Amino acid sequence: MLFSIIICTHNRCELLKVTIESLLEIKIPNGVGVEIVVVLNSCSDGSAKMLREYPTVRQVVENRIGLCVARNRGVVESNGRIVAFLDDDIKVDANWLIKYIDAFMAWGADGASGQVVLWWAAVKRPVWYNSSLHGWALSEFDRGSDPYLMNPGDGIGANFAFTRESINRLGPFLCGLDRSGESLAAGGDTEYFTRAHKSEMRIVYSAAKVEHWVKPDRLLLKTFGRLGYQQGKALVLMKPKIAIALIWRSLAGYSGLIFLHSIPLIWSILRKNPSGSRHHLSRLGCGIGGIVGWIKRLG
Repeated sequence: MLFSIIICTHNRCELLKVTIESLLEIKIPNGVGVEIVVVLNSCSDGSAKMLREYPTVRQVVENRIGLCVARNRGVVESNGRIVAFLDDDIKVDANWLIKYIDAFMAWGADGASGQVVLWWAAVKRPVWYNSSLHGWALSEFDRGSDPYLMNPGDGIGANFAFTRESINRLGPFLCGLDRSGESLAAGGDTEYFTRAHKSEMRIVYSAAKVEHWVKPDRLLLKTFGRLGYQQGKALVLMKPKIAIALIWRSLAGYSGLIFLHSIPLIWSILRKNPSGSRHHLSRLGCGIGGIVGWIKRLG
């Protein structure tokens, strides 16, 4: 069985090198072949030159900017029966592949989302950080060491996999929903997992662990606001159809977020509560983003 690993990258040469080095150390079960495909998404740094140091890694150039564009290109360029997608700023655990193989073989999974813990290398973990409130903004997805069937809407884009058959059934990732260059747009992975659940696929949580690098500016207050705003916009763009009742319910929900989190945000800022201020600003941003998303979609 061939297992494909796709890494989409944009100008992150040094972090990508760490990711590749960790992948070359994973344990590979008997009877399993591995191919690593790196999609250079409009890269202008030294990533291409660095990758030539690793002859077993295949690099593909995709100059159309966008994470989902790069993921779709990676699917076309890969050949594995199972296709895994990794961020370019992670370290992979030695048992990562074994855990994924178990999820697909023992659980009969169509797709799986792996464990993501945070890699506090560039910045010290703040005392205010709370995984349940802030983890989504840093792509933390730690559900322990035991696999289970996941609920609709759950999953994480930093570390996930699908069978080739499932990808063929689901079709390509929806472009325009995820990272494009340095933007904070998001949602392509969420939309894909949602589509998979609607197709009644078996999506399993796997303890295929990676460590995800924490970029220092991800902890800034304004970043939480921007991430929430992009989340709200993406949730609107994911909706498959437009109906009057759906629009009104959605607008009411987003307006409620703005109303419910405005005063607590001000209170948290005045009390110098960094945990609360980040949480409330992200929820407020989500409400604003959702309303803006509907204006743009209907405009």
